[in-house]
Amino acid sequence: LESQLRVYQSTATNNRLMIRAAGRYRLAENFDFFLGGAWLPLMNPFGNENRFWQQWVYNQFPFEFLQLTYRLRMEQRWIENLDPVF
Repeated sequence: LESQLRVYQSTATNNRLMIRAAGRYRLAENFDFFLGGAWLPLMNPFGNENRFWQQWVYNQFPFEFLQLTYRLRMEQRWIENLDPVF
């Protein structure tokens, strides 16, 4: 579970809060799969945004003092009250 406050200097209406939760499944000692969702309340002017996401993480340990992490994340977004543009 994590939260992020995104603050922009241009206008206060662009500021937003993201609340993200996920579950992790360890596929191998250095390979994890995450499945989760995120909620961004009151993303002006559209309303609330919901995200469903998947993430794969691979950790590589080439040396004792160094760890490399590779991350691939895919997100699907739903925004309330948004009129599609065709």
